[in-house]
Amino acid sequence: MQHYFFNQPFTSSSIGISADDFGACKCICTDRLKVTIFCYVSQLVAMVPNVGGTTMQWVQLTFPPNVSTVLDVQMTKPDLSNPEISKSLGTWSALDFSVYTTPIMLDKINTTFSGDYIPQGTCKIGRNNSKLYCFARILESTPSSNTGCCADTIRVFDKATGDEYSVDLKSNVQKALKADGLVGWETGFPSHTFDLMEKDGRMYALSVVRFNSTNIMNGSYTNAIVAVGLEDGWKGSVLATNDGRQSVVMYRDFGTLGDSDTVYKIQFVQTENINFDKTMLNTTQNEQWHENGIESFETRTGVPLLAFTHRWMAEVVVISHPWLSSGPIEILQRFGTPGIFDKFGRQVGTHFFGVRAGEDGPFYSGLHNVYYTLYPDGRETLTCLVNQQGKQGNSAVYEFDIDIVQEEQENVVTDNYFPTAYTQVKMSYHANAMGGGRPLGRGVYIATSGMSSNFFSPDGTQLSGGLEIAQWSKFCSGSDCYTNKAIDTYSTRDYTLNSTMVAAFYDPFVYMDIHLG
Repeated sequence: MQHYFFNQPFTSSSIGISADDFGACKCICTDRLKVTIFCYVSQLVAMVPNVGGTTMQWVQLTFPPNVSTVLDVQMTKPDLSNPEISKSLGTWSALDFSVYTTPIMLDKINTTFSGDYIPQGTCKIGRNNSKLYCFARILESTPSSNTGCCADTIRVFDKATGDEYSVDLKSNVQKALKADGLVGWETGFPSHTFDLMEKDGRMYALSVVRFNSTNIMNGSYTNAIVAVGLEDGWKGSVLATNDGRQSVVMYRDFGTLGDSDTVYKIQFVQTENINFDKTMLNTTQNEQWHENGIESFETRTGVPLLAFTHRWMAEVVVISHPWLSSGPIEILQRFGTPGIFDKFGRQVGTHFFGVRAGEDGPFYSGLHNVYYTLYPDGRETLTCLVNQQGKQGNSAVYEFDIDIVQEEQENVVTDNYFPTAYTQVKMSYHANAMGGGRPLGRGVYIATSGMSSNFFSPDGTQLSGGLEIAQWSKFCSGSDCYTNKAIDTYSTRDYTLNSTMVAAFYDPFVYMDIHLG
């Protein structure tokens, strides 16, 4: 989904208002032709329920457009007596996911309903902030685990009317995998998250999919992406990629089984007994490679790209857009520390793509989520959350510059092909799983707790999960790195309506900018 982000101060003369009324203003662009100047930044951020909760909560952030420290950011409960806030939230104010209308599923087999709507922690807001799209698990036959899988449905909530409807994802992603001749298609389920994509005026969900790839991966789970229609007239229809396939499959479309061409291809191994370097990843999961974040966006020059994250390779991968661009799918940028494996599945090395080896990498315990930002000066970045910084460390948010590189030669084995500037943000907690972050301004970030057992308020109270505001810790560009010597106090907010200590707060990407005058 596209995010235009303009947060630098303007001069009063440049926007045509008096200096007395100017103060600090922000430019919010809903598209490239519509520009509105707001003199205060207010965001309504959703805390989407996942483990142990069914009600969506909201917090309000208020900060100057040139925000530079944590202390600039106020985090409060939304004031529902304010007409603008009440209107902005509409029927989503205290949305109860446990109340739903039983949908009609395309696949009539294994459609026994669980009797409960179980939120899967991931939602997206559609065009004009009018519809909310959310992953859900409503079928008894849908696998359930604490690894982010699986969903079977997207629920759609209209903000103005309160109407809701369901889109059958399970049947359609399996249909797509089957149409592409993939053995194991019947094990396919939507997993972790999705992003919204608009093509020819139609809205689609780009869903991460997990399936058991018995034909290639010797029984290991692996991942794909499928585009499913969300609105009447094409609801539930699968949109083919530009090469005519029904799915994007990582090992098929840009993977390799070798260990000598793992820069512009992602390595896979033909064994389910993957032996990770235990100093880097504490996991026994046989999944290659646990995709958990996806972002569809267009650069400032109009180039459509798709970014995704996979936990056990601990990286962000940027590819040419399979649905919105022509030509073959190519890897254009990688950021992170993916492992290198021999043919027996033993980890024999680590790549350091864009990351300073030994100093900031390797990334431990994986990586989650990805978020695109366009700054006023044209800088474009992607932001992700590293679950553990160092062997005994807490989580960290990384924001890095988009610097796409076309493959120039075969069998490249050096890591120097994806150099980029990046910002590191050390968090006060360790997200054992899940979690995500995004910038509020240059050097100030908001992040979610994920599944954390050490998420505390500033006064030392252990919280069941929530949001943290943090400042940059270090910035690296080329051979130079700069450390922030003045980091302010972290700020948190409790995820109160969950009944379990581990709230599994997935990402901070569901939000609306509002103007309070």
